[in-house]
Amino acid sequence: MTGGERRLVEALMNALNLEDFLEVIDAIRKDAWRDPARIAGLASVVDEVAEGGDGVAGRILARAGAEMACAVAVRLEIADSPIVVGGVGSVFKSSH
Repeated sequence: MTGGERRLVEALMNALNLEDFLEVIDAIRKDAWRDPARIAGLASVVDEVAEGGDGVAGRILARAGAEMACAVAVRLEIADSPIVVGGVGSVFKSSH
């Protein structure tokens, strides 16, 4: 595990109150269905690690942003049209 991955895993373990890094994936998978708000709250943890210069966390946020934009464009049936995007909320306050 690289230093960046380690920082991110440690931050996620702390946020999820876990002792073993192998439990992180299981906890996220289970909570995604049971408590989606808890999983959404992890975005701020990833952002905090990215703000500290972590490239792994930064790439996760960039991919999440691209996936979110694609999902919205497909849902609104505007995937082939230029669109203007404005952001609100804590996720959009991130510099990543």
